[in-house]
Amino acid sequence: MRMFITLWLLSLFATANAQTAYQKILDSEDGRGNGVTMHPNGDITVVSNYRNDNGLPAMQVVRFDQDGNRQWSTVVRWNYGTGLPAAGDVVASTFGSVVIPGVRLSNPNTPQDSAFVVKVDDSGSISWAKRFFVNDPNVSHTSWYTAAVAPLGDIYLTGVVSKYSLGRDLIVAKLDPSGLVLWCKRIFTSVPTNFVQPDHIVRTPSGSIRISGWVSGTYQGVFTMELDPQGNILYQDLYHPNTSGLSVRWCSTINAAGDTKWFLSRYLDSFTEQLFMFNTDVQGNVINALSYDISGLYGSISCVARQGQDFVAVGSRTDVAPPPPNTYAVAVRIPETGHPSGMGYGSTGREFLVRAVANSLNGVAVVGAAVKPTPSSGSYLSLLIHTDSLLRSTDCDVPLTVSSNAATVTRDTITFYSSNITGWVNATFVQDTGYAEIIVCDPDASLAEMELASFDLFPNPTSGRITMRFTDPAHRPLALRLYNDLGQQVLAIADRGRLSGNEVVLEVADLGAGIYSLHAVFEDGVRTQRLVVE
Repeated sequence: MRMFITLWLLSLFATANAQTAYQKILDSEDGRGNGVTMHPNGDITVVSNYRNDNGLPAMQVVRFDQDGNRQWSTVVRWNYGTGLPAAGDVVASTFGSVVIPGVRLSNPNTPQDSAFVVKVDDSGSISWAKRFFVNDPNVSHTSWYTAAVAPLGDIYLTGVVSKYSLGRDLIVAKLDPSGLVLWCKRIFTSVPTNFVQPDHIVRTPSGSIRISGWVSGTYQGVFTMELDPQGNILYQDLYHPNTSGLSVRWCSTINAAGDTKWFLSRYLDSFTEQLFMFNTDVQGNVINALSYDISGLYGSISCVARQGQDFVAVGSRTDVAPPPPNTYAVAVRIPETGHPSGMGYGSTGREFLVRAVANSLNGVAVVGAAVKPTPSSGSYLSLLIHTDSLLRSTDCDVPLTVSSNAATVTRDTITFYSSNITGWVNATFVQDTGYAEIIVCDPDASLAEMELASFDLFPNPTSGRITMRFTDPAHRPLALRLYNDLGQQVLAIADRGRLSGNEVVLEVADLGAGIYSLHAVFEDGVRTQRLVVE
């Protein structure tokens, strides 16, 4: 067997690795993270709630490069009133810009919430802003949840209008890159009290728009619909997972061929969250379904993102005993083939995740929040975790067990109706400055300084062996562990006899091609080095 082995040093805050792992907390008076997006060059943009020292609510938008260095930060708020502009998401657009859909949460003096969308350019300046307000006395709440951006910059938005009669309708709109509204639709069922909740919108390779979500009332289940570029409904379907107690957290992804996977979740029991994955064809028909039981996860999965052919699901887990309960951020990798794996992250015991974004070149970025450790405040810090392809971060991690089984799904019919609606006006946002960052986890707790590494690796591509040579024989590892890109341990050496000399030879001829991580456990910490077998 002929092997080609490449070595990289893996360290936190390295400048040469596009998949640098890091964690950040962005501090403000109320800084809950709401959205994260990744640009083609690996840069990351995060949006979170923000409240300045004067108590004025706003959004904070921050751009980081692929190594976690802050490029710019801006605080965006309404130019009037005290309503909170809460972002539903942030989506990368053309030329490094971002689109931020959301809702301006009302105060008692303004009883109706209104939706907004803001476009911020690649330098952090506001390009334009729009506000959307439905002229309907039965509507109590309007919100844009998320967006999709076409290659030429057209913007598709989806959200909801909620009614005092406790029903909820879907809204969808198309804007050009300059913010001109091309059309806006309200989509509903024949029963006004039904709840229609869109959770994801994606543009297909053919140029149509696919929206997925869930519905309750006279209809029960998860729906998908496709619209043409003019907003006309092409098809609509309803599916029932044969289960009860659904706590739906919906996300769908689409590949280049047009095939789609849908995800939704429910509580299986007090300690297990069950995640469903539907495989569908290009027409949206469910081919098969799998359920993933995530043990130790008393919490919820809030979002699923595609990374290459794999998927990453993020959310939170809660330890209910002993009190008080601790909440940790959770990430689960679902590979195209092989076994899924999960990891919980946390340092304060009060973290959760709400959004994830991933690609095959620049790793996975997830955003959420950590509750401030003050009993009276009840406010949040914005949490950002960027990981490498191993889906691991710093020392603050807890392994989770994930198992999968076949699931049954029943197809049903649903009928949606649509009408053209108006209500768009220009909105004025003003910009402030402000940025504060604190450490989530101390990287030195588990990763010693790589400049002081006490070993060298010498790969021999033709023999399938790697020699680990210690520069100081008195400083030898306690154990060696090798992990594959699923986080599974494939090799371990803990024999003090084998580790007592000046070098250790690792037999890797049986390893398949892929990315591996070698963990050397020393008394003063763990040193990590990456191996790429081609």
